[in-house]
Amino acid sequence: MIKIAIVDDEKHSIESLSIHLKESLPNAEIEFSSNKAQEALEYLKSSEIDLLFLDIEMPNMNGFQLLEHLSNREFDVIFITAYNQYAIQAFKTKAISYLLKPIDEDELREVLDMWLKEKEKKRFTQ
Repeated sequence: MIKIAIVDDEKHSIESLSIHLKESLPNAEIEFSSNKAQEALEYLKSSEIDLLFLDIEMPNMNGFQLLEHLSNREFDVIFITAYNQYAIQAFKTKAISYLLKPIDEDELREVLDMWLKEKEKKRFTQ
């Protein structure tokens, strides 16, 4: 079972992404979703997930600041945002992808397929 968390200040974005994920990854469970970065930070510090979908521009704490508070990150990150100017900074945080809103289903599937192949490859090389 793949454990997913979604953090986005727009509730409709969380709902839309959740629907796409259920269609694209039937063996995944959305363990957590929140539109509040501080709430997400507390959850992520004490929980184990495989993949985080993270918005960048949020009130009080942006996505980059949230990641800075998670020093021993064991999960992968896919940024979801309406702004393309953060792409370089996102990849410097070792994000595996950067998706622009509104999320394109085909692009999401492509990113998830790539991520699953990399996870499988790592599993066999460890």
